[in-house]
Amino acid sequence: MKQRQSNFELLRILAMLFVVLLHVNEMVLGGVNRLDVIQSPVDAFVRSLSEQFCCVCVNVFILISGWFGIKTSFKGVANIIFQVFFYTIFLIALGHLLGWEVPLDRITAVVRYDTAYWFVSQYLLLYLIAPALNSFVDSADDKRLLGVTASLFTFEFVMDWQVHYANMNGGNNVVSFIALYLLARYLATRESRLSQYSWKHYACAYFVFTLLPCIIGFAGSYFIGSDLGKAQYTSPFVVAASVSLLLMFSKFQFVSKPINYLACSAFAIYLIHISPISARYFKQHMTAVYDSMSGALFIPVSIAIAIVLCVACMLIDKVRIYLWSVISKKIFKNS
Repeated sequence: MKQRQSNFELLRILAMLFVVLLHVNEMVLGGVNRLDVIQSPVDAFVRSLSEQFCCVCVNVFILISGWFGIKTSFKGVANIIFQVFFYTIFLIALGHLLGWEVPLDRITAVVRYDTAYWFVSQYLLLYLIAPALNSFVDSADDKRLLGVTASLFTFEFVMDWQVHYANMNGGNNVVSFIALYLLARYLATRESRLSQYSWKHYACAYFVFTLLPCIIGFAGSYFIGSDLGKAQYTSPFVVAASVSLLLMFSKFQFVSKPINYLACSAFAIYLIHISPISARYFKQHMTAVYDSMSGALFIPVSIAIAIVLCVACMLIDKVRIYLWSVISKKIFKNS
């Protein structure tokens, strides 16, 4: 089996850490509005910057898939579905032990595409159409591949990020995933000037594309009451920051067994903390933490909690991996 590149595996873990922190920001602090900007400008700017800083999470996860290319198989589809149902059962059992309310509608919400598990359904769609996308990338010349990718991004930048006409839900859909996937395949398989800079250049670009929309959004909220730099996955700033982070990590070449061991379980972080069964209690816990301390202290504490949560989830997932290895060997004997 081919050795996993630990630089990208570390980025995979970082992306999931950002997912947790983004959800903490949304659940506990909420969005920044004009009143926040006027009454508490420093606090509002820090919250906005934190959101922009972490908003690359989903895009980065898809870009990594595109960088290496998805190799679709029935076993792979079954593995994704098994993970969802494994953690549903796990969280139901955990909920009963902890005294959570686990009504039927929260259990059935696991399989709905319009819940916190929206990513699962959209990623499955991407996974299923990946062979067609890979075939297109292999057959298209650079100009055609760039043209199609640029058209998709232009459509989502204009019609979703600003106009909201396309109803793409801020990038929570497979169309956005396709654009990111094609862009990553282009960067990984073609010689591009965009990939020829040092990691320091990409680090600077990441911070610029994170800071710039905060400044624009802050000014827009203050003067005209409109967040012109709003953070969402289809924002050109977020896409640019995501690509910058991907290219930055592509410049690091190293192998780490502990990182590789944990990273293959990174998806468990998402499935556990934001499940329709557990999300309510995760929010209650983080809100209680926020109410017990000052706003300035909450940032490092929430980061520490998120790191512990991520490590715990990845270690728990080793049980799931073992069970899947036993089950899959019996079902997929010839694969």
